[in-house]
Amino acid sequence: MDVKMGPNFYGENLTDFINPKENRYYICCIICSIIISILAVVSIAGILYLIIIPSVLYLLHGIFIAEIKGNGIRISERQLPEVYRLAQKYSARMGMPVPEIYVIQSGGMLNAFATSFASRRFVVLYSDILDMAYSEGEHVVSFILCHELAHIRRQHVQRSFTRISMVIPIVWNAYSRACEYTCDAIANYMVPGGAVEGLLILAAGKKLYKKVNLEELENQRLREGGFFMWLGKINSTHPYLSHRIAKVRNSQRVLVDSEAEVV
Repeated sequence: MDVKMGPNFYGENLTDFINPKENRYYICCIICSIIISILAVVSIAGILYLIIIPSVLYLLHGIFIAEIKGNGIRISERQLPEVYRLAQKYSARMGMPVPEIYVIQSGGMLNAFATSFASRRFVVLYSDILDMAYSEGEHVVSFILCHELAHIRRQHVQRSFTRISMVIPIVWNAYSRACEYTCDAIANYMVPGGAVEGLLILAAGKKLYKKVNLEELENQRLREGGFFMWLGKINSTHPYLSHRIAKVRNSQRVLVDSEAEVV
């Protein structure tokens, strides 16, 4: 049940969930990429950098995709159909075709990611994440799947030109963190029941997450600060999980309060 792209950016109007910093940092990445490209063009070494490095990275990424396709299991209507139906459901809500989805064995790691190669879009789920769908219910997997689908729908994985700005990590990392907050917000809207648990699993694992005291985790986030926490944050492509969980919980509180006012 693949669907075509809708006339709007999303099948549903989800623009309110886009992190306000995402577009700002995206513009910064574009500007930095243009400046770096201009500076590179004025020298022979720079021209070689713009030709050779992207070509090598493209080749390596192609090999990486081939390994996923060769070693992973592609989800379809006849292969893990329960998960495929979830992908159809949320892809349709976002107004996009269902991307290619693969499951790979990850040695117990709990994660997932979205990527692209040429004109094709991929979501890769680590096998232990899918175990949750069959042992704990589909809501957690739905949240994680929605998060990765949101990366594709927001075109985070397609914007190859902006990756030139990775030469200035502080700029690229800020953009990447804002994208993560956007995708958390979209997935939280679509699967609110799996948001906090989905992020907790990434932090504590699929067994211990149920024992985590959320209030104490928020207090930990407020207590743990200082220079090195800041330095670690600006050098990371992802926000701290404790910050992501707090942001999701805050948005859920706001939603509950607004519904209460309406009543």
